[in-house]
Amino acid sequence: MSGPYAKLPNDKNNNVYLFPNATSQQATRGQPASIQASSVITFSPNTTTVEVTVFGGQAGNSAVVGKWGSASVTGTNFDFVVQSGQSKLLAIPVSVFGSPAASIAGANQANGLYSTMALANATPTLASVLTVEYT
Repeated sequence: MSGPYAKLPNDKNNNVYLFPNATSQQATRGQPASIQASSVITFSPNTTTVEVTVFGGQAGNSAVVGKWGSASVTGTNFDFVVQSGQSKLLAIPVSVFGSPAASIAGANQANGLYSTMALANATPTLASVLTVEYT
């Protein structure tokens, strides 16, 4: 793939990971939040993808930034951004390569994915966030 398009994530076999539609994935939980300062969300052991929806604030003038595996995030140190009125489905990236998981582990733990995500408002206009975790 070339041009201004983001590289698609790969699974552990180096195949391109295509997001299934929401009806074929099981939502484990949804978390509404009004983000003011940095807020941390801890994923369930089976979570492999997360959908982040931002609403409220001023459309086009509000945004939320996120950082994987961190206890805090700022407007200058982030991994992704979601504008108000938008929704993004994100594959949780790998945090640890090659570490053996326990004999019984969820997909998140077994694949060494990040277990937390920090979210914060990137603009002075406050926005609300809804996150949905998928297995």
